[in-house]
Amino acid sequence: MKVYISRCNQCMMVPSRFLLTAVALLSSYSIHLLLKSSGIVGIRAYEQLGFRAFGTPGKLAAGIAITLQNIGAMSSYLYIVKSEVPLVIQTFLNLEEKTA
Repeated sequence: MKVYISRCNQCMMVPSRFLLTAVALLSSYSIHLLLKSSGIVGIRAYEQLGFRAFGTPGKLAAGIAITLQNIGAMSSYLYIVKSEVPLVIQTFLNLEEKTA
């Protein structure tokens, strides 16, 4: 059974790399289109886009969405740092984990 699982994992490497490459190419193309269209329209920020589409409420909604996304990203980053940095320091200093 272990040999079968190992072979299946190796077989999935090719499709997963293909999908990863496809997503990367599509993301690159979508960023290219976004930058090209922003150059044509002259809007360079999400707040400007929100203002142009919906007025002041759109500008506020875009600003709030960006702020909430940044708070979430920083919170998850700080949580990961809090949980992983002590282990990294212990590994570099060759300290044993305290159990008491």
